[in-house]
Amino acid sequence: MLEERPVADDLAFPPRMYQVADPQVVAQGGRALLKRRIRAHVSRTVLLLGVTSMLTDISSEMVTTILPLYLVYSLGMSPLQFGVIDGIQQGASSLVRVFGGFFADRRGRYKEVAVVGYACRRSPASRSSSPVVRGA
Repeated sequence: MLEERPVADDLAFPPRMYQVADPQVVAQGGRALLKRRIRAHVSRTVLLLGVTSMLTDISSEMVTTILPLYLVYSLGMSPLQFGVIDGIQQGASSLVRVFGGFFADRRGRYKEVAVVGYACRRSPASRSSSPVVRGA
């Protein structure tokens, strides 16, 4: 038995199933959108929350990058000790996020939960809560 081999047209890239039947329709639709110049309005709360989230993430990443070096080389911890402390911190963070999300969903108070979360992140106690970091 002989197998049929695909014709060169069948191997066209990109596949034809994704091609538009009438390209003029797409061009006209694109021009109509450009003429309207639709401008989306982002509320002040969303904008401020986004900036706060970005700055918090940047600071968190900076600390997360340097902290292992500080704990292992300056304080003389073994990598295993650091791993245990980091694991406890990550686990606690995950639990707080789960319970915060659960509370926000149950109560419908999303903004308040976000404010409390960022306030806790910003508090002086969260910066030096570990006795190892404080040097005790």
